[in-house]
Order: sequence, then C-alpha cells, then structure tokens
Amino acid sequence: MDASGLVQGIREVIQDLLVPELKAIRQELKDHSERFDRMEKQFETMDKRFLSLQEEMNKRFEKVDERFERVDERFERVENRLQGIEITMQKILERLDVTEKVARLESAQQEMGQNLRNIMQHLFMGHTGIEKKRAVG
Repeated sequence: MDASGLVQGIREVIQDLLVPELKAIRQELKDHSERFDRMEKQFETMDKRFLSLQEEMNKRFEKVDERFERVDERFERVENRLQGIEITMQKILERLDVTEKVARLESAQQEMGQNLRNIMQHLFMGHTGIEKKRAVG
C-alpha cells in the first residue's frame, strides 16, 4: 500500500467515525437554536405584557393621585369654612358673654376639631401608604 492509499484509508475511517457524530451535533445545535428562539419570543411576549401592566398601573396611580388632590382641596375648603365658623362663633360669644354656653360650645368645637383631625389623619395615612407601596413597586 502506498502513502496516498494509506492517507485515503485513514481519511475514510475518520469520516466514517466523525461524520455521523458531527451530523448529530449539528442537529442538536439546530434543536437548541430553535428552542432558544422560542424562548426569546416568549420573553419578548412577557416583556410586552409587563410593559402593558406597568402602563396600566401608572394610569391607575395617576387617577388615584388626582382623586387625592381633589380630596385634599375639599379638606382645605372644609377647614377654611370651619375657621370662618370658629371666628364667627367667637364674635357671637363675645357679644353674648354667656359663660356656660361658651364652655359647652368650646367643648363641642374641640370635639369637632378633634374628629376632623382624626378623619384627616386617617385619610392622609392611607394616602401616604399608597405612595409607599407605589415607591416600592
């Protein structure tokens, strides 16, 4: 056997051994590539869903913020009205100079003021809690 025949024989043996293995590896790589493509599409779909959810949540938080602004404005108007009533009551009491009635009215006024502060504190604590949840999210 000459050198070229020997080389040709070795080449054929190597091809017989490696070609099927290389084809199997190539098919496996193709399968993995297809799986990765599917996974990438799934991730893109998930990204779109998350962005959509994020946009929806942002819209909802904007609406909540607008509602709280309106509530804040209402409370400010109520507080201003109460201050006006308080001033008016004080003027009336100064004119009447009735100590027993003054004491009862002051007590009722303090109760009303405390109730209003409790209500406002309760509402503002809820408002602050929403902002904290939003900041965390």
